[in-house]
Amino acid sequence: MKRKKKPDGLRLFQVFRFDNGSHEALLEDEPVSSEGMEFIGETRARNFLDACLRVAGELPKIDDAIKPLVLLLNELGFWTESCCSGHPDPSKPEEEDDGYVSFYFEKAGQQAQLRQLLRAIWQSEWGGELDSEECDSDDHEKPRYLRDGTQLPLGRLVLTLELPPPLATYGGEWGVAMGLGCVGRAVLPIDYTWLVEQIELQTGRASRSR
Repeated sequence: MKRKKKPDGLRLFQVFRFDNGSHEALLEDEPVSSEGMEFIGETRARNFLDACLRVAGELPKIDDAIKPLVLLLNELGFWTESCCSGHPDPSKPEEEDDGYVSFYFEKAGQQAQLRQLLRAIWQSEWGGELDSEECDSDDHEKPRYLRDGTQLPLGRLVLTLELPPPLATYGGEWGVAMGLGCVGRAVLPIDYTWLVEQIELQTGRASRSR
């Protein structure tokens, strides 16, 4: 059954506190505490992050490296559900350690919008193509730069987009995740900075001449 849309565009979220003090917002969940997870309140909010701010007074824990990307995606209307920047071992720089962001798409067509955005970045930077599951990586490890001219460490950056099976249009879809990895080394904070800058350029939030 299709959910009724609220006039103000807000949805009802339940917010929980874990034993370690961190918070998580869930959408249309039972407002009941369970082992290790205390129900602390519910609120109508714009997205998961907004719900945590309204009830707990703070954002859920987000790795510093990926936080600007997560905030930007939510600003663009893509609800992020969970994320991790990866936690590479500094003593083993050659080991790969991917990061990810998972989404809940509230509005029809948002999967296509995200796919189109990522495709535009990869075609612009690498000449690659993005199909329904993965962004192509650069085969020649061409150098990447931040807008201030800082060069990123060499590595073949790979962006994957995992999509769920087609679902009925009941108002949202779970199971969409974006993964960021790098062949030959771990993903670094500067890689997330680069991706944020590329999204800003594609969405008109930054000047290409900057």
